[in-house]
Amino acid sequence: AIQDANRENVAGVILVATEMSPEDYEPLRAIRKPMVVCDNEFTYEHHCVAIDNVSAVRNVVDMLTARGCRKIVYLGNSQEIYNFRQRRAGFRAGLRKNGLPLEQGSIYLIGDVIENIHTNSKEYLKKNRLPDAFIFENYQVSLGMMRALADLGIRIPQDISLVGIDEIPGYMQQDYLLTTVKVDHTERCQIAMMFLEQEIKGEIATKFKVYSNCEMIYGNSVR
Repeated sequence: AIQDANRENVAGVILVATEMSPEDYEPLRAIRKPMVVCDNEFTYEHHCVAIDNVSAVRNVVDMLTARGCRKIVYLGNSQEIYNFRQRRAGFRAGLRKNGLPLEQGSIYLIGDVIENIHTNSKEYLKKNRLPDAFIFENYQVSLGMMRALADLGIRIPQDISLVGIDEIPGYMQQDYLLTTVKVDHTERCQIAMMFLEQEIKGEIATKFKVYSNCEMIYGNSVR
């Protein structure tokens, strides 16, 4: 990959670093072309374009608390990536802001793909008392847990409120519309390309970290 990036006919590089750690990045410092990092912020050597996950999830906790939810459980994907770590940081910040305790089990990693999330969710629901609300870390967690809730006849939003992060298609919804945090992917990539163009031209000396805002899309899954 480094050899390909350094070829004479390459003008610049977009590094999609969603699943990278700082250690993963170290070998890529050998890339000598203009480069912009997308979906991470581990470097000060390049422009970084990422999602404002912290504010997005903190706002979800604000909304749920304002609607009377006091016991909120954050269901996470068992993969360890930058966006998920940031979302969990936002959840913890939201609890602190609203005077809610971070208890054992407040953040629960439920699985990594829809199938095992579905299976694990049914086991979780059978063993644990329902909180006031679940926050789903990504669309895979949303789909797996929504299926499990339907399998067990748990009513939404009468029995529990739900909020997901990242939208899911309408045809994959249940008999309610999930309230979700919309993460824009297209325009974030356009901003990364804008920075790369400026890097290629050599017009910006200062490096910037840019975060895209997220929008709450209200369904009817929160009472």
